[in-house]
Formats: sequence, C-alpha cells, structure tokens
Amino acid sequence: MMSGGPGLNFNTKSDLVANNTAAIARRVGCAEEGEDQTLETLECLRDVPFDVLTNLSVTASRTARPPFGEGFFFPTFDGDFIRDRPSQLMRSGKFVKGIRLIASWVTNDGAWRNFCNYTHLKTSSILYRKNMTALSLHSTTAQHR
Repeated sequence: MMSGGPGLNFNTKSDLVANNTAAIARRVGCAEEGEDQTLETLECLRDVPFDVLTNLSVTASRTARPPFGEGFFFPTFDGDFIRDRPSQLMRSGKFVKGIRLIASWVTNDGAWRNFCNYTHLKTSSILYRKNMTALSLHSTTAQHR
C-alpha cells in the first residue's frame, strides 16, 4: 500500500468528485446536465480516447487546484462496496485482519506528474517511461522484517 494513509483522502465522500467527473463527461458528450450518474455515461467514457480524457482532466484539476491539481479526483465511497470513510473503518476496527501487506513511503511518489506537459502527450509519455524507470531503479528499497 502506498500514497497516503486512510485518513488522507479528504474527498472520499464529496459531491466535488462526482461533480468534477460529471463535468468531464459533459465536455466529451457523454452526459447531459442532471443525467451524469448512469451506466450509459460510464460506458460512453470508456470509449473516449485516453489522451482526450487525460488532457481535459489534468487541465481541469490544475485550474481548480494549481499547480498540480491534487484532490480533484479522489476515490469515493458509496456506502455499499466501501461502507464508510477509510479513517472511520480503521478507527472502528472494520478492516481485514491477519493478512500480510507491504506498506511504504517513497521519496518520488507522484514525481512524474510534476514535469509532464499534457499538451504534448507523446513527449510526456517518453518522459514518464524514462523517469519512472529511473525512479524505480534508484529510489526504491525493499526491506523484509
């Protein structure tokens, strides 16, 4: 497990995330106002090219929360599959116990996003592959206890 603890996802049950997703769906023609929480919307979004969704999403998130757009799209819980905020589930002891897991903190977690220019997706893809390989080889240490 990486990228923060269960108490760090401040938007886990927020209309903000649903509204941000709905706005992107409307921009690509997959939804109308008020009709954005449907299976048809999801199926339509799956057919939108990756670069279109990426460019729209990154632009919207960076505009709303400059410079990198953190917190614009976060996992959410619906009370069904994920029953409550992860922090509340941990506090109340409602999590799987008795299993081994790997938890870590990495120095360069998310660093690839900081330099990517999504208007030039091909260049970004090359930079991503180059730097993720470098980060993986030089920045990660596995320890067994």
